[in-house]
Amino acid sequence: MSNKKDMVLAHYQEFFEDHEIETFTWNLGPIEKAIRGFKVLRAAPGPRINLWPYCSIGASKLGHENAGLLEFIVHAPTESPRLIEMLAMVTSYHANYALGIGHTLPIGEPWLNNSACDHWLISNPYPLGPELAI
Repeated sequence: MSNKKDMVLAHYQEFFEDHEIETFTWNLGPIEKAIRGFKVLRAAPGPRINLWPYCSIGASKLGHENAGLLEFIVHAPTESPRLIEMLAMVTSYHANYALGIGHTLPIGEPWLNNSACDHWLISNPYPLGPELAI
């Protein structure tokens, strides 16, 4: 593997094997300055989880002191391209403010249509087990 982002992508691809997988880039706003080549992997529902996981690729490059190396994952009940942008926003925020497990952050709007949830909680990916959180 040539770099950390390639390793993260390969890990996601192995973990979500047998799911339809697609990767997306997002280079609008401050994310490109924080992490060149930031990407998001989206897996369709499949044998691992019957939801749409969206996974950042590049956040672990930041490596803040006392925050550890983090990537961000969100699961949605339906496909939502808006989550690609939201992961870019959260990762950009992390670049400036060093998020860690247990932190919450406002996202300025509901994360999905018709939802009251307008904050994100940074936690371990419990629904997917420790295999993913290496």
